[in-house]
Amino acid sequence: MEWSTAYINDLSDSCFAYIEPGGEKDKEGKTVPRSLRHLPYKDIDGKVDLPHLRNALARLPQSNLSAEAKAKAKEKLMTAAKEHGVGEYDKLAELKIPFFRMGRWKHPRYGTIEGTQQVFDQMKANFKRQVLGRQPFVRIGHDKDSAGVFGTAPAEAWIKDIVQEGDYLYVVADTTNEEVVKAVREKRYRFASAEYDPNYKDRETGLPVGAVLSAVALTNEPFLTKLPDAVVLADDQKKIYLDYEEDEKNMEKEKLLEENNSLLKKLADTLTGFVEKFKPGQGSGLSDDDKKKLAELETVKAELAAAKTDQEKIKTSMWVTMVDGRIKDLVAKGIPPVMCEQTRAILLANPVYETTMIKLADGKEISKADQMYAILEALPTEHRIKMGQIGAQTSPLPADSPEAIKKMADEDVKALGGKVTENGKYTL
Repeated sequence: MEWSTAYINDLSDSCFAYIEPGGEKDKEGKTVPRSLRHLPYKDIDGKVDLPHLRNALARLPQSNLSAEAKAKAKEKLMTAAKEHGVGEYDKLAELKIPFFRMGRWKHPRYGTIEGTQQVFDQMKANFKRQVLGRQPFVRIGHDKDSAGVFGTAPAEAWIKDIVQEGDYLYVVADTTNEEVVKAVREKRYRFASAEYDPNYKDRETGLPVGAVLSAVALTNEPFLTKLPDAVVLADDQKKIYLDYEEDEKNMEKEKLLEENNSLLKKLADTLTGFVEKFKPGQGSGLSDDDKKKLAELETVKAELAAAKTDQEKIKTSMWVTMVDGRIKDLVAKGIPPVMCEQTRAILLANPVYETTMIKLADGKEISKADQMYAILEALPTEHRIKMGQIGAQTSPLPADSPEAIKKMADEDVKALGGKVTENGKYTL
């Protein structure tokens, strides 16, 4: 109901959020002039009127009151808003839930699970594109596998965004009930576990789109560990770490690289010391200690040569792993395998492509490797191969043999609607 000026004038002083000083009280105990009274939010009976409380909260920032007066009025209005669930208290709290992080794990059922930047980017992009066709949600625990009927788990919150902070991926979700907010605040549920498909196929197009998140389960026994706590937004975020089983291979490689770098530094320091000894004015030669070190130099040099060899092997191994991972993803996206294999051969023959930067016509700088990947990614959808066709393209021949490459090329052309003539030529 709209309040008339007469109705507002009849309200008692306690119905207003703020009353300016300098007025007087009439015989009814109300301030005069009435213009000193601001932002009415209670009715004639002294009860909070929700529409006028909302109106007062909205008008307060634009009012001509002083900063001090606004602060006093806001305190009074916010007290009423909190009590009656108005304004920022209209909606339930939001949850910020970490559900994935960079790393590699060995799952007893699903095999190796990898958290990479590519997976993160796919999840974020597919969420924004609404590839799933519905809004992902937050459940309590994973009850899907044991449920008699799927789809019966209630949504404790609806996911409205996926954000990345450093090595962690979070969902931000609007809660549907106070119980789940209280459970998170009280740390009865601290962690989360993602439900996602790493190779999701769009149900409308049938094409693979990469990783898609379908739900997040609040749990105290997550498979992916070393995740921060789930939090109610505006609460302090604390972290706890648990034991976990990660793939140790690359970690061992990185550790060995560090050891080899230390050995290089040791040799450099030793040689630097010797050089200083022979500079003019730096003494009369080597001390007994220096001579002892010199005797050890040959041993250090031999260790260094072996370390260099190991280091190159490690770098090569890591480069092969990286390239194979990207090539596998490209094949999954429908890029013809023969194109991917040719690119793989070039990249593995030239590991330096990872760091060799080239400048494009638009001024952008990119590594040669990334540019080659980008060329494959640019293949139009209509020329890509559906996942169901890829399985038929395996060959008992060595993958890098000319016969195997020719066979894959023939099958790619056929899959794209072309023909292979008797003499091996292609027609589209």
